[in-house]
Amino acid sequence: MWGTLLLICVLSVLSGGFCSASPAGKEFVNVFLQNNDPSSDSRLELMITSYSASTLVTVQVYQSSFRKEFTLFSGQSRSVELPGNVEMRGNTYSSNACIVQADQEVSVLAVCCKSRACVTSLLYPVGYWGNQYYAITPQVPQQETYRQIGITNHKYKNTIEIFLTSQVTFQGTLYSKGDVVKITLSEFQSVQLQGANSLSGTEIRTTDSVGVMCGFTCSPQNTVKCHYGFQQLIPAPSWGLSYVVPPLASRSSSDLVYVVAFQNTRINIQYNTAQQLKDVLGGTVAQFQVDPSSPMYITASQGVQVIYFCPGSAPGVLPAVAPFMMGIADTGTYCFNYTFTAMPSFQNSAVMVAKGANGILIAPIRNPCPQMFAGVL
Repeated sequence: MWGTLLLICVLSVLSGGFCSASPAGKEFVNVFLQNNDPSSDSRLELMITSYSASTLVTVQVYQSSFRKEFTLFSGQSRSVELPGNVEMRGNTYSSNACIVQADQEVSVLAVCCKSRACVTSLLYPVGYWGNQYYAITPQVPQQETYRQIGITNHKYKNTIEIFLTSQVTFQGTLYSKGDVVKITLSEFQSVQLQGANSLSGTEIRTTDSVGVMCGFTCSPQNTVKCHYGFQQLIPAPSWGLSYVVPPLASRSSSDLVYVVAFQNTRINIQYNTAQQLKDVLGGTVAQFQVDPSSPMYITASQGVQVIYFCPGSAPGVLPAVAPFMMGIADTGTYCFNYTFTAMPSFQNSAVMVAKGANGILIAPIRNPCPQMFAGVL
């Protein structure tokens, strides 16, 4: 049995419709960013959930013999363990993308487990992809950290431009801050860039739509206690104007919220009665301290992306929570009904954000059952 994981799902309920905790679609393509944890008990998997009476699902690894085909029924989930070659290694290319195809809409969660710890990220269907992104790569306290960006292409040859905010070495060439890395990706090909310094604010522009992951791992020289995290990004044209960030049960007093803008933007942050205004330039990543006793309300004059980062629980605090990063949904995507599929053998938590008679309601939910349905009528 794997160790404790605090898996947090934020359920946001304001407007009509039925939603899963992650976006649903019929095709997903992804790779895993490099994890430098030297542990041998590693596991890479996808958790796939169906919302239709009968859904035929195919999972395959490109340019590989790996292929799984199965049927899921409404509300049913299945985990598919993947071969190790779907994990990227170094500043280089990969042709081993994992492809999920279904004849009805499903949602997909990417899971990486090592050293009795698991990290997750929801995946976006290829229909959600875009051609302009900005990276967010947190610094993990007390760890020499590699920041990472992974870019995955779809079916057609694609030109990629990466506008760096920090130094990286790619294919033997040293690129400095302000340089542009220009590459071409073939069908279902991926590329990974790593840097010792923050790559936050790095812009990715492409001819055709791509999927982008960002995250962190320990450096190869610092693997005694290696923390790892990743998050799939939303393309800039799909960013929202309003967000609610609930206080989460991370047991950390130094959680951060990263807000990135792609145009000159005025950001308004509210905690209870306190208010903070900040003007940011396009491509700038601003960070704000989380008040563990109060939700944070974010509004912006232009679209922004919001990422929650927990640096981990303090030493000696149990149960221990490893560092993690998580995308926050904008209020324009809120729905009436959600399903939440829990990770078996772990502590699973959900936080519901709802509009009540006197404003926003924040309600923590814990449920040991493998599946939970949340609805507001």
